[in-house]
Amino acid sequence: MKKVLLPLMLAAFLLTPLAAETRPGESPANSVSVDVLGVLINWYKVSYERRIMDEVSLIGTVQYTPDLLWGFHPYDKVSYTNLAVGGRYYWGSLLKEPAGDVDLGSYSKHVKRMFTDALGGFYIGLTGTYSHAVIDDSTDSDYVAKANAVGLEAELGCKYLFSEKKLSFFVEPYVGGRLLTGNYSYEDGAGNSISKPSDFDDGISSGVIGGVNFGLTF
Repeated sequence: MKKVLLPLMLAAFLLTPLAAETRPGESPANSVSVDVLGVLINWYKVSYERRIMDEVSLIGTVQYTPDLLWGFHPYDKVSYTNLAVGGRYYWGSLLKEPAGDVDLGSYSKHVKRMFTDALGGFYIGLTGTYSHAVIDDSTDSDYVAKANAVGLEAELGCKYLFSEKKLSFFVEPYVGGRLLTGNYSYEDGAGNSISKPSDFDDGISSGVIGGVNFGLTF
């Protein structure tokens, strides 16, 4: 009986505060999300966001792939880890009064959800990043390249909440750019340091980023 009661008591303890915070009209203070599209290429991204002001939040993100899906690179294996910490400004809140005056019938509530205080609606974000990549081509070319890089990411997105409650699901499309700088080290298949292989392009990848996050506010 204790084995049954203990999990039930624990669940009741954890869920009661959440249930008490699902009243309409309150802005959520936290959110967690994953980028579902990345999973299709064995790429995993998890984010946690915390509102610190009406229009401002802090966000931390971890991205990881143990082996990027074959077809997106010519090597034996590519693993990658990216850590990012930064902030977002929900500029849609500046237009929440005009958006509230828009009369589109039953669609009006959907428009208002894109022009609210954090954590909902349109935003711009800026984060600092650290990236580590391991590019393994030891089978054919007998080398492993390891990269370390730091940089900045800027993004523009919209967090659309499916309700006006604190506890709400959301979808969050975003686009942006990444600027990185760093360096490589090289090893042979046995782990010994070697010079840069002549057939390896050691550029640090910068460019466009984007995706669709799905998650939960609370």
